[in-house]
Amino acid sequence: MGSRKDHSAFTNEELSILKRAFDQACADLELAPDSRLHREHLAVLIFQMATGGESDCERLRRHGVERFRLGTPWQPIRIRSTDVIALNNAPALGPKADPGDKC
Repeated sequence: MGSRKDHSAFTNEELSILKRAFDQACADLELAPDSRLHREHLAVLIFQMATGGESDCERLRRHGVERFRLGTPWQPIRIRSTDVIALNNAPALGPKADPGDKC
């Protein structure tokens, strides 16, 4: 990810980094897939850092875990219908990351 501050659109590569950071942070925190509210909390914290300019997968993971454990305040994401983009063409997103991949 570049050093853009307060950007609201991410490239496929950037989204891949965010997903890896999120998946690894979920594993670190032992968040079960059905822990929807906790997982959303963590995702928001990671996205807040990324939209603020953080681009390193390892720092996103580590600081996301730290902020989650500290109970950093967050607001559930409110999505307007005009903001939703269909991502049903998975092959266009590039190769899947190996679940064992590290940042």
